[in-house]
Amino acid sequence: MKRTVLSAVSVLALAVAAAAQEAPVPVCQEPHHRLKLENEYVQVCDVVAAPGETIGFHTHSHDAVVVTESSAEMKSEFQGGEPQRKVTQDGDVALIEVLKPYTHRETNVGKTPFHVTLVQLMKPMPEHKRVAPGTVKPAVENRRVRVHRWTLAPGQSS
Repeated sequence: MKRTVLSAVSVLALAVAAAAQEAPVPVCQEPHHRLKLENEYVQVCDVVAAPGETIGFHTHSHDAVVVTESSAEMKSEFQGGEPQRKVTQDGDVALIEVLKPYTHRETNVGKTPFHVTLVQLMKPMPEHKRVAPGTVKPAVENRRVRVHRWTLAPGQSS
């Protein structure tokens, strides 16, 4: 009888620990998302996952810009959804428009590290602080953000 109760308690403890590991957190609190810069307008996170690593469930609540730093093969799983494979390409830039918060996790199923820079747009920039559109065509843009791509040679500045 004692052994059965002890086994049941052990199984329950393991189940609680597993559930706690799967509880979603805000995106920049997930351990693979290292916060590099934060102010009232943006949060910038460096996101890295080695081959075989899983980025835990995290919730995106703000529009964001994602800059891909390395090509990788990922399995993306939205909470309650079927896993989907995706391939990231070094140099890609994407805009994520978050109409309602969503939660997902990703596993690096490839042979190369997954590395992106995530820039969350926390609130709109006041009109007087915005940079006027330049003569360079944006790489991507939407109603809230415009991203330009510049390639500078060594020693060149902008």
